[in-house]
Amino acid sequence: MNMKFTKLCFLFAAIALGLLNRVCAADAADKSIEAQFDALPPFYFDTGSDAKNLFNSRGYLDLAVALQELGQTKAIAKLRELAKRPAPNKVVVLCRMLFVAKPKPRGELLEFRAPKWDGAAASLCVFRIRDIGRQLDPIAIVNGIPFLTTPGYESRGRPESAKSYLKYCIAQCDWNTQKYVSLRDENMENRASVDKQLNAACAKLLLLNLSKKQWLDSGLMSQWAKFMQAQTQGAADFSTRKGTLRYLLADDFDMASVPEERGEDFFEIVKACIQAEYLWRGQLVLKIQFISPDTATLQFSDGGKGVYLKKKNDKWVLEDGKRKSDKWQFSFIPVD
Repeated sequence: MNMKFTKLCFLFAAIALGLLNRVCAADAADKSIEAQFDALPPFYFDTGSDAKNLFNSRGYLDLAVALQELGQTKAIAKLRELAKRPAPNKVVVLCRMLFVAKPKPRGELLEFRAPKWDGAAASLCVFRIRDIGRQLDPIAIVNGIPFLTTPGYESRGRPESAKSYLKYCIAQCDWNTQKYVSLRDENMENRASVDKQLNAACAKLLLLNLSKKQWLDSGLMSQWAKFMQAQTQGAADFSTRKGTLRYLLADDFDMASVPEERGEDFFEIVKACIQAEYLWRGQLVLKIQFISPDTATLQFSDGGKGVYLKKKNDKWVLEDGKRKSDKWQFSFIPVD
């Protein structure tokens, strides 16, 4: 009897300890989320703040991952709590990441509107973005990484509060079931560094959405370069098109394989591959071979067979069609 009683005691103690550990872990997760949220800089319209050019892409990504790990019900409850903390408009960015448009009966998507913040973008032009199904202003998500695409707003009247926008998202939108992945070296494909991943995603955003004329405007590009460099938290230089393109190349890419007279062709080829979703997170350009003036092959850092491109009507196109993958899709396409 005593032996059975002792075993029962051990069993109940183990169960109680497991429950306690879960409670402690949940409490620690809650505190971690709140600490991460508070550590982010203020975001637009927060009383007494000047948040222009302050955006931590990696910080928002880590928060989105942590909230998704809580599950939808607990995450929404946590978002409601965060909307009551100082600088609550940071919740708006998380809403844009964690909610998606509801589908219509025939498969189309309903509107997922941006926050009602009156006023035009301040000081710099807005990236020319037309998204696929989701309105994400004032951010864009590239390779599963959020970037701020609007330097600011000229406030006209009272902007929509974070609480109000969160309420709209909960009532009118669906929870995003596509999982975000934190930027950690061990999570990276092909062992690419975290900085490489941030810079490559940022390079895609710039290369697809700025015209050649804009790249030649040194004053404009100096402003955009500083704006995007701040978001990647590094020393990246996005002030020139050629320099920005290098962030999409593998470390062992042979630049000598691109003759000076083929530089423009190389840029258009890489751009075509981005548009066809061949360069996802962790994927970089490893090798190019110009077979003729109008044909070329491109290989990527995943060791696959690569792609074959042909120039038709002065435009480079992939001969084997658009790649289908379960990787992060772009939330934007360029507008000419």
